[in-house]
Amino acid sequence: MVKTEKQLKEGEFWTPPDWVNKGHDYIDAIIPNWRQEAVVYDPAAGGGNLFSEYEFGELYCSTLLQEDVDTVAGAGYNAFQMDFLNDGYPDWFEKRMVQAAKEGKPLVWLVNPPFVSAKGGMKKGAKSTGISKTRVAAEMHRYNLGMASKNTCGQFMYKMTEDARRWGFKEVHLALYSKPNWRTGTSMVGFRDYFFRDWRFKGAFLFPAAEFKGCSPLWAVSFSVWSMASKRGVIEVKSMYHDCWKRDDDGVIEKTGVKRIYCVEEMPTPIVPAEIYDEFERDSLIYALYEGKNNCTAVRDVPFKKTLVRVKNNTFWRKIKYMKKAAEAVGFDEMLLDIKSEPNQTESYMATIIKPEVLSTEAKNLYMLGNALLAKSMATRQAFHQANPDYNLHAWDAGYYQLKYLWRENYPVEYEKLRTAFKKLQEKLVKNVYVVGFLPMTFWEAGSTPPDDYKDVLDG
Repeated sequence: MVKTEKQLKEGEFWTPPDWVNKGHDYIDAIIPNWRQEAVVYDPAAGGGNLFSEYEFGELYCSTLLQEDVDTVAGAGYNAFQMDFLNDGYPDWFEKRMVQAAKEGKPLVWLVNPPFVSAKGGMKKGAKSTGISKTRVAAEMHRYNLGMASKNTCGQFMYKMTEDARRWGFKEVHLALYSKPNWRTGTSMVGFRDYFFRDWRFKGAFLFPAAEFKGCSPLWAVSFSVWSMASKRGVIEVKSMYHDCWKRDDDGVIEKTGVKRIYCVEEMPTPIVPAEIYDEFERDSLIYALYEGKNNCTAVRDVPFKKTLVRVKNNTFWRKIKYMKKAAEAVGFDEMLLDIKSEPNQTESYMATIIKPEVLSTEAKNLYMLGNALLAKSMATRQAFHQANPDYNLHAWDAGYYQLKYLWRENYPVEYEKLRTAFKKLQEKLVKNVYVVGFLPMTFWEAGSTPPDDYKDVLDG
């Protein structure tokens, strides 16, 4: 199935068949005979790949594009065109849903809705503006459901919940492909309070988003199964266990572990002594400076709305006075001009909170090696910047994401020492994530083995 650029922008993707089948396996284990006994409805059907390889007793599907309706209807399915978040249902469909509920049939929502939000959504990943300004969003906004009203997946979930109640079904299930972040972030707390009063978690798995063409391998897609409570009531426990699956090098899907996803409002509170937690916090700050995924940068003269923008890097760890002396020592005039242009001579936030004298041995070693390499590399930084201006190394607060290119090329020995120190601190933090209680003490949940000395720490 080939999607247009517009469809990609609106978060429409074809769910890969292997992950459709895996989803059906999970539903089968939770809801016996659902394909034969329930009314199944896919309100974001696209080309019908969530159901096209299976037989159903009573299945309905709707989708936004008429061309997809024609394709699915041509294959013999009950398909109709509908903008799920704006349009009303056809009369015949409304009547059938009410009648099916009276007949005592279960309802199963089978859906992979668009993963798009008004601010920095994703195209099952892609950003979009305006797509979440829907009739359903307006209704959710009236009920103070927060950022979920600006997220199309949240809107689908809201409408499916309200419609199932309105039709009168006594048994309702939801089989949902989504990003898992609606269950974790602070912006969705109000929506979770709403959703968890109606729905009970039954099972789930995670798989790499890169299984969808064009998506990043750095985030996961969740498939989860939910059953509606007989009536709205008390919110149950929100943390959820997910099986983790991925392809091996031969393309075979294998289980790699189990992950527990917490809602932010129920994250466990560390119960270790303050000095242990404080050291963990300081170690984490230094670790973040040199983590490869720390893409924080200082850039200058970025075109934005007919002006040029200066982007400050608040994760840089040295103060302006130090960088000015270092630039003066090597005659780096461009950096000196950049320092002079810094509004109000404002320090980077990270430089104001790091206190080297209280760092642990591992963190201080990494911090000092980074400082030494920063100082040594000033001798060649100007020339490297002139040869590679895109890295913006004339910026006094250029971060590790920028500096590593200079360091790897001109100072490979020192850079390797820095990475070795980073790995030692990383090993310490991996262990202490469990010690301070951010991850459960039952290591099978994370699909990993505890550090050799972990049991001694617990016993102590």
